[in-house]
Amino acid sequence: MQSRSILAPLGGLALACLAALNPGAAVATEPVAVAVADFDYIDPTGGVMEQERVATERLRTLVQQVRDGLDQSDRYRVVVLECDPAPCSAGRTDPAELIAKAQ
Repeated sequence: MQSRSILAPLGGLALACLAALNPGAAVATEPVAVAVADFDYIDPTGGVMEQERVATERLRTLVQQVRDGLDQSDRYRVVVLECDPAPCSAGRTDPAELIAKAQ
């Protein structure tokens, strides 16, 4: 399954960004605020619409699991990104705007 193969690099990238943006987080007693942007799903195969709907729903579930996992940790506090129009993702929202919304 390809979605699992990208999880480790995405997680590593997210943690690297957190460390770069907040180097004192390791000694902080308060949870570090993090925002998890939505992921975009692009089907380059032109597959069946039902398959795309199922894959999109799986991706939404994955994003929610990432948010829940971080939020359940004592180290992080997940903040909600609000975009109009939704969803807040790097493919649909300017990265500078995402960063501003996360702060």
